[in-house]
Amino acid sequence: MQHVRIKVPEKDAPRDDEGNVIYGAAPWHQDAGVVNPEADETDIVTVWFPLMDTDEENGCLQVVPGSHRGEDMLTHCPGGKDVQGNLLIPESEFEVGKAAAVPLKKGDAMFFSKYTVHSSFPNNSDRIRWSFDLRYHPVGQPTGRSFLPGFVARSRSNPESELRDAAKWREMWEDARAALAESNEPIFYRWDGSEAVCA
Repeated sequence: MQHVRIKVPEKDAPRDDEGNVIYGAAPWHQDAGVVNPEADETDIVTVWFPLMDTDEENGCLQVVPGSHRGEDMLTHCPGGKDVQGNLLIPESEFEVGKAAAVPLKKGDAMFFSKYTVHSSFPNNSDRIRWSFDLRYHPVGQPTGRSFLPGFVARSRSNPESELRDAAKWREMWEDARAALAESNEPIFYRWDGSEAVCA
C-alpha cells in the first residue's frame, strides 16, 4: 500500500459546512486498525518519509513510545473529531502523556509496526507538508485493502515477480480507480461506534 499525503496549512485548508478542517491532523490510530480483518495476521511495516523538513509546526508525526511492541489492536472509534470520517483511538485507551513528536529532516525515514500508536500534528505553518507512507508485508500475505493494487516490490526467491514497470503500476492504479468509481465505497473499518470506549 502507498499513500501520498499533502497537508496544506490549516489557514488555507478546505473546510466542511461547519468550518472543520478537512484532511488536517491525522487522529490517533494504528495501521492495523485501518485495514480489513483479512490482514490481521499480516506482518505490516510502514515506512513514513517527508519530502521536506517536518516539525510540530508543519504537522510531523507523533508516536507513543513502546506501542510498537504491542500485539493488540486498540478499539478505533468512527468519526469523532476527525472530519475525514476516519477512525480514532480514544485517548483513554493508551498513555497519551508518553507521546513524543518525531520531527524529521528531508531524506529521513521512520519505520513502525502495524501496532504503533501514532497521529500527526496540524499544519500551523505557512508551508505545505508533503509525505509518503509505504506499507510493506511479505509476499502472499493479504494487504487488508484488496480493492487497491498490490504488487511485489522485492523478492529474493523470485525476482522476476517484482514490479519494475512504472507504466504497468500506473495502469493498475487507473484500473482500480475506475473500478472504485463504479462500485460502492469499500468498507474496511470493523467498529461501528457502539463499543463502550466510543461512547
